[in-house]
Amino acid sequence: FGINEAQFISFMGFGINEAQFISFMGLFFPINWS
Repeated sequence: FGINEAQFISFMGFGINEAQFISFMGLFFPINWS
């Protein structure tokens, strides 16, 4: 993504916090987001 995590969450309108988002994405995209 060419945007930061906070912007992505706001853009998508997810009602979840940062930690939950990372865990959720990890289930479908098990890669290093470094």
